[in-house]
Amino acid sequence: MPINETYRTWIQRICELRPKQRITQIRNFVWLLVGLYHSHSVNLSRIAGKVMGAAKNVSKVRRLSRFLAYRCRAVPVAWTWVNYVRGHSSGKQQIRRLPKDAPVFVVGDSEFGSISVLRQLAAWHWFYVLRQKGHTGLWLNEQTDWQRMDDLVQRAGQSNWCSKVYLTQPEIHWQMGEKEPWCLATNLPDATLTLRYYRRRVWIEERFGDFKKHGFDLETTMLQHAARLSRLTLAVAFLFVWLLSVGSRTLRSGLRHLVDRKDRRDLSLFQIGWRSIDRKLLHSRPISILFLARS
Repeated sequence: MPINETYRTWIQRICELRPKQRITQIRNFVWLLVGLYHSHSVNLSRIAGKVMGAAKNVSKVRRLSRFLAYRCRAVPVAWTWVNYVRGHSSGKQQIRRLPKDAPVFVVGDSEFGSISVLRQLAAWHWFYVLRQKGHTGLWLNEQTDWQRMDDLVQRAGQSNWCSKVYLTQPEIHWQMGEKEPWCLATNLPDATLTLRYYRRRVWIEERFGDFKKHGFDLETTMLQHAARLSRLTLAVAFLFVWLLSVGSRTLRSGLRHLVDRKDRRDLSLFQIGWRSIDRKLLHSRPISILFLARS
């Protein structure tokens, strides 16, 4: 069966990576991965429905929940769960979580655009491009009153680089195809460099989609304890990296047409990987997990 094949492949690889880990912990983690993959959901009840065995579904949910409470630190993947309104953290919380001794370009949306964060980044001599809300006011010079950032461009295709503004340098750019302009605060020297870095932020949105509606439905989990949410995120991150690697190998091997349209590419790398694995499992073909252990 496909589930058995997925389980066998994962447990063999995890045992190779963590030979000294307790086998019960490995089994629970692997069943969490397998259940996530085959249920397309982070809901523990749905995951438990994919776990093989004679135990009742309620018992499987309890077992998975107990595992998520275990304090696992083995895999070098980093994230932070923050208890805050609508998932938006404050400037003080963000500053506490930023490493101080690394050369960094910070690119983010308006959640990270507070004045306190901008001041701290400038003090650390970090470069940043952070989006601002359209109603954010600018004081261009002593002869003018405050102006809304989104009033400085009128239509798609326009840009306005303001080089002398208090605290930072704004770039207001209305990208073609966007509903509203990008209002950006930056300390980079010119508009071209600013837009080049900010466009990379859009890559994050693809990852959010894979973690949420287009993949694992992470936002539907009923878990509330930060440590358990962190364990769940670990499993989702493992699967995410695995599916990306499979999708990349599928493209390099010229086999994309087996899961996507041949005349054009409709699917993301994530979805190509997912469908490629499903196809192999459907035809009882072996699947592989290519993770390298780091000492």
